[in-house]
This record gives sequence, C-alpha cells and structure tokens, in this order.
Amino acid sequence: MAGSKPLWRIWTMNLVGKDQFGRWTGSVVADINDKLERLFQRVQRHPSCPYHAVRCFAYHVAAQLDPGEVLIYFTTRRTNLVMRNGAPNLGPGGTTWQSQGGMISEIYVDGFLSNGDYLQQAANLAFHEAMHNKIDADKPRDIVHAEGSGLATGNQISGATQLSDANIRMMAANMARSVPQFEDAFHGIMIVDGMPYYIDSTEAPGP
Repeated sequence: MAGSKPLWRIWTMNLVGKDQFGRWTGSVVADINDKLERLFQRVQRHPSCPYHAVRCFAYHVAAQLDPGEVLIYFTTRRTNLVMRNGAPNLGPGGTTWQSQGGMISEIYVDGFLSNGDYLQQAANLAFHEAMHNKIDADKPRDIVHAEGSGLATGNQISGATQLSDANIRMMAANMARSVPQFEDAFHGIMIVDGMPYYIDSTEAPGP
C-alpha cells in the first residue's frame, strides 16, 4: 500500500527566540526539521504507509494543513501552550494534549540546549510527540508508552535514542488518521528566517 497517496507533511512552528550562545537560531531549527524529515522518511518506506513521500516544513501564515498532517511547536516549559489550554501538567521533554482548539504537540527547547547532540534529540522528541498526536492522545489509554521501544519510551529520550521497527510500524499504520491540529498560536506572531517575532517587531524571548 505504500505510495498510494502523494505527500504527507509534518509542520513545525518555532516560538522560541535566539539564545545568547548561538545554540538556537533559524539555521538550527532548519537542521532539526531535516532530521525529523529523515525519521519520517523511514516510516514512509514501510509497506503500510499510504504516502508516496513525506516532507517537514516550517509553519507559516499561509500554511494549510491537510487532514492527517501534524504540527509540532518548539517552545519552553515556561511558555508552554498546553497548560494554557487545559493540560494538568507537562511531560519531561514535551507534551501532547487534546485541547478544545485541536491537538497540541510541543517540545521544550530549554530542556535540551545544553546537551551535546541536541539537534537529533529535538528531532527525536518531536517524533515522540507526533506519535502521541496521531496514535493515542485522544484516547483513554497510553498506547505509545505501552509499546515502549525506541522513541516510544516513557523514559528520557536523547540524541542517541533509536527509532525502532515497532515505532515505524505503529506510525505508518496511523499516518493517514485525521487529527485536527491546534493552530491558534500563530496569531500575533510572524516568523523571519525561522525565528519568531511579535507583530510589534520585537523578538520572542529566548530559552
């Protein structure tokens, strides 16, 4: 069945401004998106994935998500979206929450910038939250952590955590599942070279 649909997209939106040490910039965000895309390309090659190709794009004002696509926010624990939209608590590296406005998936930049392989760690965390987004965040049971291998682990995810065959099978089987995404965070913000600015042109706070 692989390849019967043309293109599946995962989108990311960075809500975190530059840090003082140059670890978080527009080019860093682009590198993370490339690594996230490569993870999903492995999923796309599985026979149960219905898509011919996958791409990762930075979310923008004219973006239109198709049914089945996913949006991941890069934010911080202090500026998280989920608790402002009803979540009772935060996950260690990211959180996915079914809000009234749609599914919110976010990862926390301030939690990994001090780590050596934080680019791959960020991509791995984004993949983990995308699994929750597509598979179980709107269900009463935690299916992802119950599987538990590779990037489905409920423990710490690092840059060295590997995508498992079971992760690929689970995600491939759910790629086309339509889950409405939360897109309201874009209001009042513009993205310039991967970095967020408020409409008054002041840069968003860093991690």
